[in-house]
Amino acid sequence: MSSVDEEMRTVTIEVEPTKAGLAKDGLERVETPNIRGHGQFWLGIPHGGMTKDHTVVASITEMGAAGPVKGQARMQVSNVVPSSNLIEIWCNIDAPSDRTFRVQYFAAPN
Repeated sequence: MSSVDEEMRTVTIEVEPTKAGLAKDGLERVETPNIRGHGQFWLGIPHGGMTKDHTVVASITEMGAAGPVKGQARMQVSNVVPSSNLIEIWCNIDAPSDRTFRVQYFAAPN
């Protein structure tokens, strides 16, 4: 499920933690489903148990039919903001038209 707020350029999606990525120290790996878009926008990912005190590291990858590709667009994660049950990621996809991409992040409590 996803929703878009055109005024603020916010996209909100729902994802499930990748169970294989869970570790004893609380480190959690999450990957979004493939998403299409371009330009600059906030990607909101609901994440139960997330707090402003978590450490979060994120990456963005262009996706092709067989998986990640080098692609034709420059993609950036510009900011990551953990908050109560939500992670907001500022994404920039420097392309004139929509590209398929995926965001992955690791989160750990401090």
